[in-house]
Amino acid sequence: MADARTRLRRPSTGIVLLVSAVGSCLAIPDPSTGTGLLRVGGARALYTSPTLAFATAVLFAFILSLVGFYLVSNALERDLRTRMAAVVAASPVRSAEYLLGKLAGNVALLAVVTLGCMAAAMAMQLVRGEGPLEPGTYFVYYAVLLAPCIAWVAVMALVFECTPGLSGRAGDVLYFFVWMFAIPLSIEPWRKPGAPVSWFGQSLDFTGIGFVRGQVERLFGRTDFSIGYGPADISQPPIRFPGLEITSQAVAARTMGFVIPALLFAVALALFRRFDPARTKSLGSGGRRRLTSMLAALARPLGRPVLALLDRLSPDAALTFRARPPLVLLAAASAALGLALPTASVRQVLLPAVFAVLSAALADIATRERQAGLSSIVFSTPRHRDSFAQWKLATAAIVALLLAGVPIGRLLASAPDAGLSALVGVMFLAAAAVALGIATGTPKTFMALSLALWYLALNAKGQAPALDYGGWWASATPLVQAGWAAATVFTAAAALVAHRARLAREG
Repeated sequence: MADARTRLRRPSTGIVLLVSAVGSCLAIPDPSTGTGLLRVGGARALYTSPTLAFATAVLFAFILSLVGFYLVSNALERDLRTRMAAVVAASPVRSAEYLLGKLAGNVALLAVVTLGCMAAAMAMQLVRGEGPLEPGTYFVYYAVLLAPCIAWVAVMALVFECTPGLSGRAGDVLYFFVWMFAIPLSIEPWRKPGAPVSWFGQSLDFTGIGFVRGQVERLFGRTDFSIGYGPADISQPPIRFPGLEITSQAVAARTMGFVIPALLFAVALALFRRFDPARTKSLGSGGRRRLTSMLAALARPLGRPVLALLDRLSPDAALTFRARPPLVLLAAASAALGLALPTASVRQVLLPAVFAVLSAALADIATRERQAGLSSIVFSTPRHRDSFAQWKLATAAIVALLLAGVPIGRLLASAPDAGLSALVGVMFLAAAAVALGIATGTPKTFMALSLALWYLALNAKGQAPALDYGGWWASATPLVQAGWAAATVFTAAAALVAHRARLAREG
């Protein structure tokens, strides 16, 4: 209870609830515009409670399985930062009890966010619905589809925090790729059409995608359905979605989704070192130090001239590269490939990779002083206290341009439209990193949202011009570019407001 109360009282929780509620509202388009949330064979499904409960639960499971990890993957880190770890290590509480408490806190926070999304979806049905509101349908569908997802995310966050080397930025990046490859496995792409889903697929189906495919195939005899904002075939009349068949077999299939989380909790318990420095340092810290030293030795001759100049221009930006030597090597590789590769490869291969790197490189620029306990020292000078947000915005912009500047310059010369989109996209990421870092106090919020946007843009392949924020597919119209530029300005202004609010709150 103490852990859950601590999490729910944080300002970042309120921000996440607000974002999830607004996102749920925006995800349900007005049917009078010819668009629909759920489409089967091109035909729009009527906005009844089964339709909206089913579609919003599936969408939210997909988002929660990614963003939720970054929302809760700081349970042990918070105890270390607040110096409660030493108390826990010396107390008679057993490790299993402690981790179960943290797991319950993870589940509680994710459940509250899920309930907020569900409430927003029900509110939107009152506005745009085409049938009576059935709260019971929402509760049942969300429980069946999202309970395994909540358990998966809550346990995975603990496993990564308990595993040496994965409790920091490396783990945050690795989880994104685990998530990206685990979702296709849940639908067993090797399975023959009509064959039943195996126990393996059911246990991996934490998002419910495989379960949903089977349900739609049973109801309509086809699997060509889509969920999300998109146009419907107006030549076909709207169809009525009959709803999920919640049988004992269906419940058993979804219950299989708890098997892997149960096994992973045992893994987390085995890896948990109870904040013992001696046991933690013995598990590969020497290897990590050697790797860091080797990368620093490789990066030093490459970065010395640039960092010497950067020390005069922006010491904070230079600190970003000195603290993470691989960024120097990545900046050099980005510059070399940006000049050597064909223009199409720069757009479609190099820039997506650079934007993924930026998601990790920019994440902690606005939060590292707080995480290191140096905020009071930094704020002791009026210049840094009052202009902290401007200072961090400049740092983030410089770091982003050092990593992506050469490919963007190449595109501005050879494909100006794509180059302009890339420049605006890079500046948007820099502003968003600072704004979200100041507002939530953690780098994980930016990482989660940035990687989610990266994933959507990469998979859209330019078919949705509004998602081409980085110019990868050269499909963004001038209106879309203006929209992302306006979003950049708005986000930078939000960083200034968030810092003022933080100063007023902390005195």
